[in-house]
Amino acid sequence: MFAIHTKLLPFFLLALAVGQSQTAKITNSSFEDSSQIKGDLQPSQRVRRLLASEEPNGPHGRERCRAGRCVPDLKYLRPQIRADLTRTPALPNDKPIHIQGLDQAIHDLESVMIRTMTQNIDTLRDTRAASVLTFREQIDYDARVATSPGIKTICEIGFYCGQSATIFLEVNPKVQVISFDDFVYPAGEACYTHLQQRYPGRIQVERGLSQNTIPAFIAKHTGADGVYTGPTCDLIRTDARAEYELRRADMALLQRMTSCSSLILFNDICDVQNCHLYQVKNCYWHYGTCEAQNPLFFEGAAMVYEELVRRNIVESLDQFFLGANEPNFYKSFGLGRMACGSNGKPKPLPAVPLFQNPAAFQQSMQACFRKAQGVVKRSFLPERGWVWQCAIT
Repeated sequence: MFAIHTKLLPFFLLALAVGQSQTAKITNSSFEDSSQIKGDLQPSQRVRRLLASEEPNGPHGRERCRAGRCVPDLKYLRPQIRADLTRTPALPNDKPIHIQGLDQAIHDLESVMIRTMTQNIDTLRDTRAASVLTFREQIDYDARVATSPGIKTICEIGFYCGQSATIFLEVNPKVQVISFDDFVYPAGEACYTHLQQRYPGRIQVERGLSQNTIPAFIAKHTGADGVYTGPTCDLIRTDARAEYELRRADMALLQRMTSCSSLILFNDICDVQNCHLYQVKNCYWHYGTCEAQNPLFFEGAAMVYEELVRRNIVESLDQFFLGANEPNFYKSFGLGRMACGSNGKPKPLPAVPLFQNPAAFQQSMQACFRKAQGVVKRSFLPERGWVWQCAIT
């Protein structure tokens, strides 16, 4: 559906302007600050002892199981924190870069996570496995987008442990980050405090569910005339709840904070042409159990992205998709730009009911999964939204 553009946007090729207030620097030649990196990131001694006491017999060969419970191997999931300008680009729009100070910033954030969650090894593993920091290609991609001209305010739905915020704040010293998050992860508060100290006055968090905090934030910056006068999101990154209805609602709410030039990074979307392959071939191993995928969850972000493009609400600029890049199976993210309506404002996202009987839909979907090679295929109708049918591959 979304072809990768042969001519990438100009901002992918731009580095940060050199200024007295700037500390970030992009280079494609040498590893300038390698001597400043305080060694490679390693788990604490307690974590290493726990890992050593477990047997590497998980279903993927990269998990460790004990008492019938399998979790990802922390050492396997340890992100590659050092920039590698010699690595082979995974795709034409993958450009290895080095930004001075970014590797150290990532290292310091990860250290906070490890110190905070040492007593909860399972959560630490899961948190790091799902992080952008396990995927060097996405680190470099997000850094290039964040350094594009005109980016002053970045709004992100989902702070998690501050991984994306760290990238944005470090690579662009002029940017402000507004995060909407309910802070359910143990290290969230500690990481937020760390970022406040490292980047004073440049990060703001709105605590709570986005369905409540986004309207409250907009109301706080709206006058008696009903005009929103608060910050405009030059870049939006959606990386929280992946269910279709929830992510769609987040986008509808954030539209009042956008302009026709606002960029949008959609994270955790599968290839819109092959989402069903994810369901069949890459079941999610969670503590040793292969769970059947719910397309409303694992495909939700991709569906919202595709719908926005089909409705001409968002112009698709680029998509990055890798079919088998572990540990992030079918890792993909899309980049779009808000389209302008006839009134000079972003086009609104219309309200369309997803389905009338959620319980019946869930039952029929699970019945489809139980069939050999059964997948739930979808199609989009502008007047109805998404419709599904069971198919056998």
